[in-house]
Amino acid sequence: MYLELGETEVVELFVTPVTTMEEVTVTATQTLQELRVGAGRDFSQRTISGIPSVSRDFVSTLSIDPSILVDNSVARGPAISIAGQNLRYNSVTIDGVAQNDNFGLSKNASATQRTPISIDAIEALNVNVAPYDVTYGGFIGGNINIVTKSGTNEFHGGVFGFTTDAGKTGNRSRGADLGIGEFEEETFGFTVGGPIIKNKLFFFINYEKFETTRPTNAQTIGNIVGVTQADVDRAISIFQSEYGFAPGKFATSDVDEDEKTLIKLDWDINDNHRAVIAYQQAEGDVLFDDFTDAATLNSSRYNINEKMDANSFQLFSNWNDRLSTEFKYGTKTVENRQVSIDSSTPAYHIFTAGGGIINAGGDQFRHNNLLDNESEVIRLKADYIMGDHLLTFGYETEEEKTANTFVPFTRGQYWFFGGLDALENREWGLTLYGNSTTGVVADAVGRFTLTTNSLFYPG
Repeated sequence: MYLELGETEVVELFVTPVTTMEEVTVTATQTLQELRVGAGRDFSQRTISGIPSVSRDFVSTLSIDPSILVDNSVARGPAISIAGQNLRYNSVTIDGVAQNDNFGLSKNASATQRTPISIDAIEALNVNVAPYDVTYGGFIGGNINIVTKSGTNEFHGGVFGFTTDAGKTGNRSRGADLGIGEFEEETFGFTVGGPIIKNKLFFFINYEKFETTRPTNAQTIGNIVGVTQADVDRAISIFQSEYGFAPGKFATSDVDEDEKTLIKLDWDINDNHRAVIAYQQAEGDVLFDDFTDAATLNSSRYNINEKMDANSFQLFSNWNDRLSTEFKYGTKTVENRQVSIDSSTPAYHIFTAGGGIINAGGDQFRHNNLLDNESEVIRLKADYIMGDHLLTFGYETEEEKTANTFVPFTRGQYWFFGGLDALENREWGLTLYGNSTTGVVADAVGRFTLTTNSLFYPG
């Protein structure tokens, strides 16, 4: 018998007197999930695999629920709003352990730019909208809980690969050029699971890698007001001859990458105790160009490099017919680096004769931009059945540590109001410079620690 997440089944057993008794063995597969109390929605593995997802993101599944708004137009999205709440007021948990963006920069309900887990590793999804269960906290909108797959007594697995390019993608809509440009994109990976010790210890492994070669921007010089190709060519020549560095081209290509791994062990210690150990890693590199109304040369674009490592241990115990407990311990570390293509020169801002703008040099906001955050959570929960009532007791402590360096303009920014002639003659009209009060960038690191202790019990 196999039950999907959220399904129930009534099993009737009939006993017939016999002269001889034979042994009857009943086996079942247990699926880990958080109890949903209140409004929400459950998505089975069949539903997830049946919904088209170009980005292979679990967010595509959520979009079929009318209470969940998925906004793909938001930069660094897609943004998720649940029950009309702000996109940053949600929580994402994987097998019950939080994997949120603790610093609050992300808009896509994850701690990374792309989804931190492969869709092929997801067994089920359930969304709790403002639940009234005391065991939930840390969000206002909704909790998105991802249940990962587990190994069984049978070996199972598969490999997958997807590829697309500009030839398979339309580049015009209602007569308008979408400016997609030439690109190639591929995704490949595998899953494998099975027993280490039958009926006792099981493993599951998932790996996925995404890679795309794409234009660094979707614009052409002709679409940027006040800038011509001649302006760009002259600016590049001036930087090479007068300033001694190559500012890069306006139209070029870049390679974005994303890689994720999940390793999970399920241990059926005995009939009353079960443990789950999981390791997860997600690493990505994404190029950004925030100045869509200017001719931004490649040196002024920047990469966001992220790496997330998460570990979790969970122990589920049934002490008797009335008392059961859950113990959870999880850690998460995220390293975020925003690095300009050119990390050695100042930023240059040139106004052309036609009223346009040309950007070159290291982006001013990425001169010193580092962000590290880590979290550690310990949780103990006990459920006790007393008559017709379920009493829940528990304690949770979560510690979040953040180290943030954001000091723009440490290599300076030069504004040339007199156009390309001023650039050639080194006649800048405005200079911006920033640093710490001591003049040492390392002294401007902001370090924060937040510890939250929660105690819940029947009132």
